[in-house]
Amino acid sequence: MDAGFITTRVLVPPQDLSKGVLELTIVPGRVHAVRLREGSSDQVRLLNTLPLKPGDLLNLRGMEQALENLQRVPGAKVDIQVEPARDATEPGMSDLVVSYEGKRQVRIQFQVDDSGSAATGRYPLSATLSLDHALLLSDLFYVTVNRDVHWAATAVRSRPDPHPSIGGHVLHYSLPWGYSQASITFSRNGYRQVVAGATRDYIYRGTSSNGEIKLAHMLWRNQQFKAQAWAKLFGRSSRNYIDDTEVEVQRRRVGGWELGLNLKRVAADVNAEAEVSLKRGTGAFHALQAPEEAFGEGSSRIRLVQGSASLSGVLPLGASRLQLSTQWRGQVALQPLISQDRFSIGGRYTVRGFGSERTLSADHGLLMRNEAE
Repeated sequence: MDAGFITTRVLVPPQDLSKGVLELTIVPGRVHAVRLREGSSDQVRLLNTLPLKPGDLLNLRGMEQALENLQRVPGAKVDIQVEPARDATEPGMSDLVVSYEGKRQVRIQFQVDDSGSAATGRYPLSATLSLDHALLLSDLFYVTVNRDVHWAATAVRSRPDPHPSIGGHVLHYSLPWGYSQASITFSRNGYRQVVAGATRDYIYRGTSSNGEIKLAHMLWRNQQFKAQAWAKLFGRSSRNYIDDTEVEVQRRRVGGWELGLNLKRVAADVNAEAEVSLKRGTGAFHALQAPEEAFGEGSSRIRLVQGSASLSGVLPLGASRLQLSTQWRGQVALQPLISQDRFSIGGRYTVRGFGSERTLSADHGLLMRNEAE
């Protein structure tokens, strides 16, 4: 039962125990069929979401994975029951009966805050269009457009923005398949700042693009622990301009791969998560040699080890409860890095009290953040 084989039986056949040997017969519990319960929504395909197929050993962990795959769609209600198999000719056979309530849906979300900087816009405004369950495969798609509030205001007044590069967008699509999940993400961002010159001001602006294809696979799981490995192909490029003239020495293009391992513990009292990854830059996607390489101060051939860990729990205080959490994040560079790959701290998402305009960066770094609420 602890291993999750909830329908497998162990029988004791008639035997002579005077020989001092006890013989046991194992009747493996297997999946006979997977079907939707009558009356359930037919807006779902079970081909990719259930890792258990007819003939497989019935395991509770596979059912838990199926629930996670199906419930990743916002608003979906799912229940999986084990029932006696219909028309089964072999012992130990059971049917998995899925009750599903859900459908395709489109969601639109708007958000504005003060997390921006002078270069990207102090008050970023984002609009996200999400298309859930588009192929009826528990797949998720969204596109996000980011702009500064000032840009949005000038657009409403039909006054053209002389520097439309500020802002950006993100596209993402993900699809589960049994114990695995594939995703693809692309983003593009722009920034702008005014630099004072001797006789006039200059506009220093730039754009950056990032893309990745990621495949994750659940290696092992039980009631509380999960171990997941993932692999990623990534590409990144950036270009900078002074007015309309490109600063070619600052042009960057990097490509490579990344491998990682994620461990997670989910329980009623304490939740913990840890991840470690190895990032390697190659010549993929027409990567450019960084100018810093000539001086040994950076390279597009990244060699980088990164890690993170988090721990959270609830501390009872009389009639109240205190939510405690701690987070660690760090990296070790195996060779000098260019600025985009360095470890940086600053801003509301790393160290409280740091402004968005002030950051610290280095090839190696370690961050610890504690919160209580």
